[in-house]
Amino acid sequence: MSGDKLEQAQKALYYCVNNLNQGDYFNIIRFSTEAYSLFKNPRIADKDNTNEAKIFIDDLKAVGGTNIEEAFSLAFKNYTESDRPHFIVFITDGRPTIGEMNDDKLVKKILNLNKKQSRIFTFGVGNDVNTHILDKLTEATKAWRTYVSDDEDIEIKVSNFYDKIQSPVLSSIKLDFGNIEVYQTYPNDLPDLFKGANLLVFGRYKGNGKTKVVLNGKLRGKEKQFTLEDKFTKSNEEYSFIPTLWASRRIGHLLDLIRLNGENKELVDEITDLARAHGIITPYTSYLIMEDEEIRVRSGRLVEGLQTLPQRPELKKSNQNDYYRMNETTGRSSIEVSKELQELNTAANFSQTQQGSDRMFYTNSKGQNQNLTKQVRNVSGRAFYQQDKYWIDSELQKREVKNLQKIQFNSDEYFKLLSKEPQTAQYLAIGQNVKFYFKNVFYEVYE
Repeated sequence: MSGDKLEQAQKALYYCVNNLNQGDYFNIIRFSTEAYSLFKNPRIADKDNTNEAKIFIDDLKAVGGTNIEEAFSLAFKNYTESDRPHFIVFITDGRPTIGEMNDDKLVKKILNLNKKQSRIFTFGVGNDVNTHILDKLTEATKAWRTYVSDDEDIEIKVSNFYDKIQSPVLSSIKLDFGNIEVYQTYPNDLPDLFKGANLLVFGRYKGNGKTKVVLNGKLRGKEKQFTLEDKFTKSNEEYSFIPTLWASRRIGHLLDLIRLNGENKELVDEITDLARAHGIITPYTSYLIMEDEEIRVRSGRLVEGLQTLPQRPELKKSNQNDYYRMNETTGRSSIEVSKELQELNTAANFSQTQQGSDRMFYTNSKGQNQNLTKQVRNVSGRAFYQQDKYWIDSELQKREVKNLQKIQFNSDEYFKLLSKEPQTAQYLAIGQNVKFYFKNVFYEVYE
């Protein structure tokens, strides 16, 4: 790290040192060919020690290689026992060039050193960082990753981050749902909670009825417990948006597994089905859906006309390239993939589920410029896709429906259906041409 970036990093460190809380202990480790620490062990954040830290920061220079292994060895060697949370903020602009350089072996060594389950927050600066190393470290330690591009300011990114983690409220968090069986929750491992922040947890459950939800955690080393009596119902239309957000997080998690550990058929199949059912359309998922539907139409396992996404070769090729960019460990593309999957994995609203939308443009059969993410709608947790003039219900691909009813828009039959089955109004409201499933009937409404 050199030039403007080094100066920005120094200012960021000044900010952190100047804003340490009373009673905080800290240390700074610089690493290049070798690693050196400011203090032998973390020290209290008093005036003398913070002044010494500023001198150390002023003396930082860009020299030598990148010895990540030794830096972490020193960080954990100097760990001091405490009831307070222990955080490591790792800022780097390069790949390991000295010491252990194999991704998996380096991560394993670092995690083996992390006996106290310290949180490792990572900052990757520029395009030469190894995203797989940084992301595996944050994933394993329930922290988060941040990337700083060449045109972004490290000082702003780090200071914003520091403001978030400055005041831990609860650590080692666990949720217990009593007699309700909960599974596939995201985040999978609950992170620490900080002042002013919230923690959204999405998951699936079996069973229903009244139960006690118990939140356990630690505050300054002391156990804390909070209890909420709640009732779980079999279904609730008021919260029909939740399955989509849950699906986004699971898809982000599964895509990250493929990116960091390699592809397998089970993961690909689940991502494809979830993305199609919930309308999670990204360059990565749309490629899998297009590939799947093309194969099934060709083999006769999917009826022509029920595809959810258009078979446009140029779009599929572009999305295929995006999907296989997940294999890249360094470079701008690798960083972009990491950022987008993290957004999917932490989605709190529908817009966050549509990552990479700027790369989803294509030309339709009429020569019109379209964006794939604008051709999907969610209705009561079901995704509908626009194919030419029709809106297609994704549920149709999961059902073997033999009863087909064609109804003309605004006809007597149309209004009879609305009167007899008021619930169909939400599907009919999508457009004048729509194909949807309802009570074992395939309805095709046309102009």
